Amino acid sequence: MIELRTFDGDLAELQRFIVGVWRQSYGGRMPFPLWPVRYFEWQFGSPDGLIRAHWVAAYEGTKLVGTVLGLPLRFHIAGREYGGTQGSWLSVDPDYRRQKIGSQLRMEMIRRHQEHGLVGQLGYIFQGSIFSLGRPFWKSKGSQGSDVIRRVGMWVRILNSARAAAWSLSPLEATGINLASPVFRVPRPPTGGTVRAARPGDLPVCLELANEASRASDFGIIWDEVALGRHLEGFGRARIFERDGIVRGLCTYHILPVQGRTEESLGVIDLVVTQRLAGHEARALLADVLCDLHKAGAILALRVSSGDVPWSLMWRMGFFPRPADSGVVCSWSDPGNPPVKSVHSLHVLWR
Repeated sequence: MIELRTFDGDLAELQRFIVGVWRQSYGGRMPFPLWPVRYFEWQFGSPDGLIRAHWVAAYEGTKLVGTVLGLPLRFHIAGREYGGTQGSWLSVDPDYRRQKIGSQLRMEMIRRHQEHGLVGQLGYIFQGSIFSLGRPFWKSKGSQGSDVIRRVGMWVRILNSARAAAWSLSPLEATGINLASPVFRVPRPPTGGTVRAARPGDLPVCLELANEASRASDFGIIWDEVALGRHLEGFGRARIFERDGIVRGLCTYHILPVQGRTEESLGVIDLVVTQRLAGHEARALLADVLCDLHKAGAILALRVSSGDVPWSLMWRMGFFPRPADSGVVCSWSDPGNPPVKSVHSLHVLWR
């Protein structure tokens, strides 16, 4: 008999289960992250009772057979603030998928949102592969209070053409990367000493900048010291642009192992906060980030294309847009009264 309860193991067990399920489901079919334990430590810190309340797990006896995780965050929608979570890592043991465990996990997560006074959960549906299990699952939930509020793609910057082509599971894509390799030059570091690594003392001004950028979007995260602080050190990396001794811009990112045809490191850019920078300053900041990713061995850099970063900046820095093959989905605690149906720009994390 399947029992739903709060996940009661440690992060190492959680990581083994999630990555194991994704290997079985997608290995050799489509790329997928190989989240290390340090990644989950970075995302969740030392999980207390509140965070663990959003770690819903399915068990058959003592055997873990399904999980879905929620990261508590605050969001704004058109001037209104509300509490919610960002959900991801929905994973069900392939041997148990005919038992509708995914639906049970989702309903239990919604119940817990209602219990804690949270409006809903943000997540992603990947629709770029016929092998993706997310598309049919979430499509069936449209009448149950889940709305796709925007379609998004990815900005991609190739950093190592040969390895990126060998990593790709698409022969056509690999050929395209090889043919275009002369275009994908190694980024040059900025000069002038205006870009540096973030320091703990930068947090207050970075918090001001990040929330200012978020407020300019229709839907975004409301950053606090804990949520943003974890992006400035540890598994996450952050670079800041400083002018006249004052922090004016911010970019945060991390490096994630991803399985394709081979296993490679990819750079994932989270926040690009440049509204107080001139064009050449924003390019210097992003160039520094790309140089750091290249030195760290990342074969490419990714940034979700959600309308909160200028297209001109990404084009000038050598990024190209992939098709909008994902949907940003919100599962509302009250299906009869969702706060929003659609948005033009999002300031959110890709997880």
